[in-house]
Amino acid sequence: MFDVNPDEEETYDIICFFLCLHDMTWPTEALKITKQMLKPGGIVLVAESPAARTFEEATPSEATSVCISSMHCLPVSRPTSNKFQLPPEDIGHPFRMCQLEKCVQNSGFSTCEQVEHPKLITMTLYLIT
Repeated sequence: MFDVNPDEEETYDIICFFLCLHDMTWPTEALKITKQMLKPGGIVLVAESPAARTFEEATPSEATSVCISSMHCLPVSRPTSNKFQLPPEDIGHPFRMCQLEKCVQNSGFSTCEQVEHPKLITMTLYLIT
């Protein structure tokens, strides 16, 4: 589907996605390309808005984020050729751990873990290796 510039294969130690991976039409494909661009032992850092496992479990700020994302991120993540046909991974809202783990597994990475820190209240960070 997408090709990596051969000059960029195994070039980077770390690649970061800040509040954007969920907006991509095919996040698994984006991670596959990312894997090709990383040096052996390289890491991926994904920052997303906090998202509870279900909408009912969400805090008020998480619920607001999901509502805003549903009105903005879901429409912009659609392919421009046919906005009525959903791509296989139309996330359109902040990733939940189970969704990200599936993308990580399907892209060839081996681990995805949430980075815990008491001062991280407005973002959820994930480390992918």
